[in-house]
Amino acid sequence: FRGHFFGHYLSALSQAIDSVSDDDTRSQLLSKLRIGIEGLFRAQQAYAKSHPQSAGYVSAFREVALDEVEGKRVPESEKENVIVPWYNLHKILAGLIDGYEHLKKN
Repeated sequence: FRGHFFGHYLSALSQAIDSVSDDDTRSQLLSKLRIGIEGLFRAQQAYAKSHPQSAGYVSAFREVALDEVEGKRVPESEKENVIVPWYNLHKILAGLIDGYEHLKKN
C-alpha cells in the first residue's frame, strides 16, 4: 500500500501533539509534522515539473495507477502495480488534513 503509511504517520503526529503537555515533546512533534508536510510539498513540486498537467497531485505513485483500477487501458510498461490507490490517496490526504488542523492551532 505504497505511501499510505505516511498519511497514518502525519495523523499520529497530529494526535500526539494534542495529547502531550510537555512543551519540549510538543515542539519536537510539531517539528516532525512540519518536516513531513514540507517534504510532501517538495515532492509535489518536483512531480509538477515533470508533469505540469498534474500540478497539485501528491502520491507515492503516478496517476496511471488510478486509471488502472478504473478499468482504463494502460500500456504494460506504464503500469504501477498499486492494489488500492484510492485508499492510499485517502490516507495521505487525511494525514495532511489532520496536520493542517493541528498546525493552525499551534
